[in-house]
Amino acid sequence: KIGLVATHGVEETEISIPRKWFEARGATCHLVSPNHIEYAAAFGIQFPEVAKTHVLAVQFTQNSGWIPIDARIEEITVEDYDAIYVPGGTWNPDQLRSNPAVLAFLQKFQATGKPLGAICHGSQVFLSAKITKSRNATGYWAIMEDMANAGANVLDKPVVVDGNVITSRFIYDIPQFVEAIVAQLN
Repeated sequence: KIGLVATHGVEETEISIPRKWFEARGATCHLVSPNHIEYAAAFGIQFPEVAKTHVLAVQFTQNSGWIPIDARIEEITVEDYDAIYVPGGTWNPDQLRSNPAVLAFLQKFQATGKPLGAICHGSQVFLSAKITKSRNATGYWAIMEDMANAGANVLDKPVVVDGNVITSRFIYDIPQFVEAIVAQLN
């Protein structure tokens, strides 16, 4: 059972392609998202009703549709999943890395020794959770300097495995990334 941790602005291909590959190898995948937040009317931010039960996926900068949420990060435990995966996207990583419930869950999950993966800008969430500090890791090229500044030993490779922490650069690295997670599950 694999939890895909994401919220609005997640890169659709970083959800759909790994999900298909994981499911083809016998996994059950759940989209896990933080609780929906409504802003005060004074902010002028309105969400459509579907935003309460789905996350808005994007392909690069274009909306690509709504993906149903299977579980809330505030309601799950580390025992519920065999692996966790954090995809990137436009504003998904920023929302996740500023959410205390997400960071606390990722830290607890990493401590279990079970596979914990991030791809592309998803590695930024690991920075805020202090998961890549003093570890070998990778991420999208534009964040490699940020990763190094946060204490990671950054490697420009399709996938980097350091213990149970598995990171990858971008969508073309998905085959190696998925296989690294599956290898630890097996």
